[in-house]
Amino acid sequence: MYNRLFATILLLFALSLGPARAADAPQPFGGRWQAAPPSREAPALVFKDGNGQDIALRDFRGRVVLLNVWATWCAPCVAEMPSLDRLAAQMESPRFAVVALNTDRRGDVVAPRFYKTHALSHLKTYVDFAGTAMTRLDLRSLPSTILIGADGKEIGRLEASADWTLPENQAFLEQLAAPNQTKDARSRKP
Repeated sequence: MYNRLFATILLLFALSLGPARAADAPQPFGGRWQAAPPSREAPALVFKDGNGQDIALRDFRGRVVLLNVWATWCAPCVAEMPSLDRLAAQMESPRFAVVALNTDRRGDVVAPRFYKTHALSHLKTYVDFAGTAMTRLDLRSLPSTILIGADGKEIGRLEASADWTLPENQAFLEQLAAPNQTKDARSRKP
């Protein structure tokens, strides 16, 4: 269903540009987006928040979650964090959550220090102390981002860095976070 929704959004966007520009229409995430099968549940993943408390992906159910897995030693991760922080400032809401999950061994120490050094004030600290995120999420590289629908199903993923503030990326995310998006998408005929 999400594959069709994504394709429909892209098609409508391209058509709105007219025939001369449709082929040149910018695609979200530079066309590197990988849509997930509609029934793929997000894995049961537990990590720690900035206070050392356990938190699970399922705790975000009811919100679209942008789960970004990163590390301070990863140059592409470092480069994308300012735009991810701006995205969190603009979109964090009862319908949308940005979860930047740090995978450093001492993430509880290095992630807050990194946020302070780079003036990132909108991202919350989440740490993968167990070191299981990469395996549980079946990721091959850092940074990687998985979008999870309000229903707990994976929408898709991007295994590369991104500029989260590009208009085509934000338009795509805003559409996903719109009220009743999941209900509306499921009620449409293919």
